[in-house]
Amino acid sequence: MAAAVPDDRRLIVVVGAGLAGAMSALYLGRRQTDGKPAFQVHVFEKRGDFRARELATDKTDAYGVATDSVKRSINLALSCRGEAALAEVGLLDAVKPTLVPMHGRVIHDESGALSFQPYGKPGEHISSVSRERLTTLLVTELEKLPNVRLHFNHKLETARPDGTVVFVESDDDGRDVKGGATTRLHAGLVLGADGAFSRVRAAMLRGSRVNFSRRFIDHSYKEFHIAPGADAASAIARRDDEAGYRLEQPHGLHIWPRHEFMLIALPNPDRTFTCTLFAPNATFEELDSAVKADGPGAVVAFFRANFPDALALIGEENVASQYAENPAGSLVTVRVDPWNRGRMLLIGDAAHAIVPFFGQGMNAAFEDALELNASLDLCNGDLDASIKDFVAKRMPTGNGIADLSLENYEEMRSHTASPLFVVSKQIEGLLHALAPTWWIPRYSMVSFSRIPYDEAKARAHRQEAALSVAEAVVGAALAAGALAAGVALARDAPSGFSGLKAAASSALAAVGIGASASSE
Repeated sequence: MAAAVPDDRRLIVVVGAGLAGAMSALYLGRRQTDGKPAFQVHVFEKRGDFRARELATDKTDAYGVATDSVKRSINLALSCRGEAALAEVGLLDAVKPTLVPMHGRVIHDESGALSFQPYGKPGEHISSVSRERLTTLLVTELEKLPNVRLHFNHKLETARPDGTVVFVESDDDGRDVKGGATTRLHAGLVLGADGAFSRVRAAMLRGSRVNFSRRFIDHSYKEFHIAPGADAASAIARRDDEAGYRLEQPHGLHIWPRHEFMLIALPNPDRTFTCTLFAPNATFEELDSAVKADGPGAVVAFFRANFPDALALIGEENVASQYAENPAGSLVTVRVDPWNRGRMLLIGDAAHAIVPFFGQGMNAAFEDALELNASLDLCNGDLDASIKDFVAKRMPTGNGIADLSLENYEEMRSHTASPLFVVSKQIEGLLHALAPTWWIPRYSMVSFSRIPYDEAKARAHRQEAALSVAEAVVGAALAAGALAAGVALARDAPSGFSGLKAAASSALAAVGIGASASSE
């Protein structure tokens, strides 16, 4: 057994070396007091060093969630909040060359037609980023800090509110090693960054009054892959950002909205696309049954009926094999109240796991790390005061983005296909252009600002309610105008195009919208 480390408030244990844990450890490891490191930071990860491992596994945990971080999702969406954290730790410039900008949604309707819905104002975009590359960058940066130690193959066995933690040796998949070594520490802070099924959180819940809920929605997902174009290698070599992709309009989030389910595709720097099918569990169960009864052609038939253009790009054989090989992932929302107990504190998915439909999981986790650092600044490095300040500020935001993410699923899989939705978004864009601080669209508040998520949610609901009322009033006025114009049209009976024009002019006049004279 390793020697115990004395109780020291300067010792911080971070459980989990994923995106949330690595970013938090980087902030903490770089803090200075009188020109010296403020903390000694130990980062524990139950898996082996993932930088040296093969990318593809198909293992799932007891909840049906893929356990390999790359397999769960090879790429993520990076937006304003995540960029702010990367900029503060000096890594944004290192990340930028690996990003693929996405300027809006590219909607594939059921006829195969494409339409583009911009995310925000010209120049505003989110970016597709590789989970593996970003995690590797953060962990490699951690290794440069003399006051930070990385411990791979160490699984948390015990955590207590007094800061006591015990780790046991684990294999590369996070399973206990029989007869393995044990490490015991007494920390000033135990930071649980160990994901949606956090062991730190489980320890917090034991014998306490911490409130906790875990809600699985009745939908799951599977990932597919679109290979690069034949000219991908030359396009990459000559740094042609537009070439090498097999989908038109590569710099967008492609969505095939089909109301009850949807397919999305995110671009990758290697000119591939990562596609994700989100569907009700019943749909996947029906597909699984059809595959057992009729063979892999059932998956091909499903794609041919719903996503024929995507099927042509993925390939029939690949669709069938990838459906069989790639695990189905569950979609879960986690809420905890409070996020702390004694010397234990949760961050990232451990505190607020969310469904992925706003692309904010990583961004929220990075913002957690940024805000924890800000609380330490505000409280002059006092851990107890900083934790209290951090939890008071961030817990409402965690609930806010959880709600916003669930709401955005309905928008993506159903509303984006509606012409009325497009018109509504155009009106919002106009209002934002006319009064940029007074009216900010929901998406812009979440992805292009640092407005707290809970405030963004409340403001979005107020704005959308006002817009609905305005649309109803205008609609009623137009209907009244059309009725009046119809009566006049019936009386005067003008014919052909002139009659239609007269009716339209009368309807506009009825709601106070004049039209200047013009030639036909």
